[in-house]
Amino acid sequence: MPIFTRKPGQEHWTRETAFWDPDLLIRAEMRGQRQLPSPIHTSESHIVHLPDGSLVSTVSRHPVMADVGPDGALKAADHLIWRSFDRGRTWKVDGKVPGSNFLPFWHPGVQATIRAHLLALPNGNWVASFRHGGMYSSGGGPLVVRKSSDQGKTWSAPKAIRVPGVNPLGLALENGVAVLSYQRPGVFLTFCADGKGDLWSNDVTLVKGWRHQRNENSCANGSFVVTGPDRFIYAYTKWDVPDPWGQPRQAVIAQEFVVSRK
Repeated sequence: MPIFTRKPGQEHWTRETAFWDPDLLIRAEMRGQRQLPSPIHTSESHIVHLPDGSLVSTVSRHPVMADVGPDGALKAADHLIWRSFDRGRTWKVDGKVPGSNFLPFWHPGVQATIRAHLLALPNGNWVASFRHGGMYSSGGGPLVVRKSSDQGKTWSAPKAIRVPGVNPLGLALENGVAVLSYQRPGVFLTFCADGKGDLWSNDVTLVKGWRHQRNENSCANGSFVVTGPDRFIYAYTKWDVPDPWGQPRQAVIAQEFVVSRK
């Protein structure tokens, strides 16, 4: 797997090769003693830098037929935590985030939690946020979180904190404030300053969402860049920005936010 690195002050990126643990890529199958690739993918999870210099990310597993129950509902799969101690050149499994079928009922189109994203708070606590499938495959389900105080060894019960919950990326700033995006329909930000991931508030609406829409007003695939101990840039799409002639067009908007604990 190729990775690209750049040292401070270096103008160009250097291409290198990263290696996964072979046990992650192969699973034994009793089909003529063949080895089949494991059904995993790396999703859109951020790579999180920890204070000890290591890197962590999560890997979701593609569902297979064995994950579908008798009623047609998709069983929840765990999300592997990958960790690297050599700046991303080799990766090993270092735990898991349990998945869940958060909704207490089955409905056509309802999915289990998918695509876990990690937040590492400055005090050492972790928050995992999940996309949860809704009535449509593209959105509508809740934003679900779990918390860990021992670097992913154990996790709290899942809790829904917002709707919708597509692509819940986020980050933790040096001042202790964490931010999560949630979207489709619409694009929103929510903030947490308690150091635990319990209380999320001061939500910001970037793109309005309407109940009859699925993803017509934004692709809901934003991205964060930290620009200081109390600020970040969030880039997102909005599909009805007027062009010079007044016609609605798709646009990418990059907006800087400054946040405090007051």
